[in-house]
Amino acid sequence: MIKSLMRAAAVVPLLLSPDVMAADTAIIKVQAMLIMGSCTPSLDNGGLLDFGGFPVDHLYEDTPSGLDTRNISLHITCSEPVALAFTFQDDRSDTLDGGSADIATYGFGIGKTAGGVNIGHYYLYLVGPDTPVVNNAPARTIFSDNNGADWNLASSSTRASNSGSNLAAFSDTQDFTHPLAVETAEVVLSVHPIVQSRKTLALTDDQPYEGLATISLVYL
Repeated sequence: MIKSLMRAAAVVPLLLSPDVMAADTAIIKVQAMLIMGSCTPSLDNGGLLDFGGFPVDHLYEDTPSGLDTRNISLHITCSEPVALAFTFQDDRSDTLDGGSADIATYGFGIGKTAGGVNIGHYYLYLVGPDTPVVNNAPARTIFSDNNGADWNLASSSTRASNSGSNLAAFSDTQDFTHPLAVETAEVVLSVHPIVQSRKTLALTDDQPYEGLATISLVYL
């Protein structure tokens, strides 16, 4: 299950206004206001992406098995146009199967067997089968690996990092160098689970698995 959660954004304006009390004194007044972010993310079906059942005897005996890819739509609604990005955080990272730096960076955990074996992982792709729609117009998904200093066009192979280390955002269809201000957005994300081999899992009964990730909006 992918869980959608928006972190509250805090904007703290500091207003420095000296009031002259005497020729050699002044008072600095510091005012601050915490406000909630004006955008709300949501996912279809309450964020639940159900892959149904998969026969254990259809898994590969000695190598991991990739299951079918499924898609889910992310919706973002803002009270006014806001420049933003979004990140993903794995909430099942303690169940992530190891084996490569790639899995460690981009894999999201999907739980453990009754025997304590990590079941596998899934990848979350930023570009699904449909073009993003932002402010009622076609858009593109872009991403940044350096906290927004540079942006690149995402492709069907671009994956979300599992620790929020890359930012995803939207651009128009011609200029991919900076994010759009968003009032409404819809993008289709693709999820591809991979489970460990039948030998590794050593299952003796039906085995549920569940991934959980948090989507956070980042105001730019």
